[in-house]
Amino acid sequence: TWARWPAPTPVEAPPARGASRDRQIQPQQGRGGARPFVGNAERRPGGGDARGGYASQPGCGERPQRPTPARQVSLPRYLALAPRPTEPLLAAELRALPGVTDVVERPGAVAFNGDRAALYRANLWLRCATRVLVPLADVPCEGPEALYDAVSALSWEEHLSATGTLMVSAHGQGPGLNNGVFIAQRVKDAVVDRLRTHRGERPSVDLRQPDLRINVQLYADGAATRCAIALDSSGAPLHQRGYRSGGGLAPLKETLAAAIVSAAGYGIGEPLVPVVDLCCGSGTLLIE
Repeated sequence: TWARWPAPTPVEAPPARGASRDRQIQPQQGRGGARPFVGNAERRPGGGDARGGYASQPGCGERPQRPTPARQVSLPRYLALAPRPTEPLLAAELRALPGVTDVVERPGAVAFNGDRAALYRANLWLRCATRVLVPLADVPCEGPEALYDAVSALSWEEHLSATGTLMVSAHGQGPGLNNGVFIAQRVKDAVVDRLRTHRGERPSVDLRQPDLRINVQLYADGAATRCAIALDSSGAPLHQRGYRSGGGLAPLKETLAAAIVSAAGYGIGEPLVPVVDLCCGSGTLLIE
């Protein structure tokens, strides 16, 4: 349902402007109430607040320093997810696919580039990947309102019609964002509000067969928290191969079974030999 992928949207906090030379910095008004300015300079004798922010003294003629700009993150075109430590196995699979370039291993994922056909091949042929994402943005996340603003800034009208359906999958934690359900709710609100503003109608939520799946991941970047926003191109998880409707009491995921087979080197450079699995369960390892 996506027409095209927009260019990644870097988002960073704008520097405070218009501050007077002889008075304190006033709180910035925004969604959710006032947000006080916190400077990044050292406290000076006789001045500064309890958080280390500036509090200019009359007649001192000092100007507040600008806050440190947010770090920019380079986004790959596609990102294939995989459980640790199977990233090298997934990277080898990607390098073998036609049209796939710039394969780079990351913790829990492998980034790669290519055309739309490469995206389709990745979803069709990868055995170790759990999902294939299309990153849209990677932005600082200081709380629920910052998350809402970052999601609202993206052009969702290019990916979803006003009468379509969506689902949000959220992971991780951040300041004021300690629950995945709440994170998904704030992201959904931002998408719905933007589409209502631009199209006059709002999409609905469908947890089974949505037109658009959105993946949100909060992660620590030093002392700060960042939020990676992406489209999920896979739909159902890729371990659901489609050849059976259920598993045993303690099922082994098909993607992990495929990774075990790949790590063992079975069938590479030698004739196939018989394999005996005495604890086969529902046969996942042997089928893969």
